[in-house]
Amino acid sequence: MIKLIPRHFLGLLFIAILLALPFYINAGEPNATTDANQVENPNPYPSKTNNGGSSSMKTFIIAILILLSIISVTFIIERGFALRSIKIIPPDLRNAQQQLQNTDDLSSLKNYCQHYDSPYGRLLTYAIDHRHLSRQENSESLQTRARHEIAQLERGLVVLEITTGIAP
Repeated sequence: MIKLIPRHFLGLLFIAILLALPFYINAGEPNATTDANQVENPNPYPSKTNNGGSSSMKTFIIAILILLSIISVTFIIERGFALRSIKIIPPDLRNAQQQLQNTDDLSSLKNYCQHYDSPYGRLLTYAIDHRHLSRQENSESLQTRARHEIAQLERGLVVLEITTGIAP
């Protein structure tokens, strides 16, 4: 099952690209404050072979580094918003769980969980739905479900690992 990219992620990516565009455009141009001697011979130690493609290669590498930086910053901002504690464990849901007095209140707690769509709410709903199982089985199945929720929370971190590995 392929999930679509959230709209706010695309918006952040677009804003990051717009902010980095002036740097990318100026990356291949020589500095306007250089004197005439530097413009004539920008490399004080010329190599024996005149490689005319080195300037375009530098521009290409800088462009890739800028793109990777934009992607990294976008994922950092998106994960920062998604992993706020209010999004993971809503305070109203926590209060409703703490006020639980007996098993008759489980249906109202389940309604709260469905109203506040969060990893914590999904785990509570899962535990309520599987309370007929033995304690051992319920614990194991809840751990499996928690691992699934953790995997959902960690999405996008692989991209950060890759970009930090490629950038140096």
